[in-house]
Amino acid sequence: MNKKSFMIGLASYVIWGILPVYWHALDGVDSLLILANRILWSAVFTVALMKATGKLQLLKDAFKSKETMKYMIPAAFVITLNWGLYIWSIGSAHLLDSSFGYYIEPLIVSLFGIVFFRERCTKMQIIAFAFAIIGVAYFTIRLGRMPMLSLGIAMSFAVYGALKKKVHIDPTAGIAIETLIVSPLALVYIIYSFASGTTGITAPVLHPVLLVLAGVVTAAPLILFASGVNDLPLYIMGFLQYISPTLQMVIGLFYGEKLTTDQMICFVLIWIGFGIFSASLIKESKKEQTKIS
Repeated sequence: MNKKSFMIGLASYVIWGILPVYWHALDGVDSLLILANRILWSAVFTVALMKATGKLQLLKDAFKSKETMKYMIPAAFVITLNWGLYIWSIGSAHLLDSSFGYYIEPLIVSLFGIVFFRERCTKMQIIAFAFAIIGVAYFTIRLGRMPMLSLGIAMSFAVYGALKKKVHIDPTAGIAIETLIVSPLALVYIIYSFASGTTGITAPVLHPVLLVLAGVVTAAPLILFASGVNDLPLYIMGFLQYISPTLQMVIGLFYGEKLTTDQMICFVLIWIGFGIFSASLIKESKKEQTKIS
């Protein structure tokens, strides 16, 4: 295993996991304004980064490709929905629901791979899916309604992943394109918020600075992830991707959210599913290594 890639991958998931602390610092600010700034400044940051690294032509070529844009345009709006739900969950004290969504997201992504990309599914993975489904079903029955926020976060990211799987593009260019597509809408909303006085900004210096830096904190872990993921075995990525929602859950509890017995049972069932799922990835990885040797 490449230790450098492992550290890069670990750093990306840790940053994602502690980002709720950053968004909590914007407490009181309009959630849509935070989302709009996240989009706009991510576009500025990634385009500037591509300019500095001499990759701007990749961006231009991508915009000229109808095949690329066929997938990038819907991907841009789906990831915007995902970001919006996530930011709203923090501002409305539903971080545990967000964490729940990101726990089941990898299993939904895998399920999408099986259904839409005809990827092979092992018996262990089927059992893992069953535990996750039982967990969600139990929580839904006890709640008396569908956990729409959690499922919305999980499904939107799974759809985003499926769309991106159809496109082979430089990771930074991908982020730049997605944010550039929706930046006009983001800019209009920012102007409207300040003109109407509905920003919710209460710290005249801190809040504007954090809003501008939202682009960096959004793009940085994505770029780190893209840099480290290719050299890591699947089972390592399987473990790492659960660092983020676990940290989110801890932070949610720290900020006073309550973990109910029903939520705990649901989490435990999903963790069991994750354990089985990870074990299947380890088994597959060992088989591949045996074949290579």
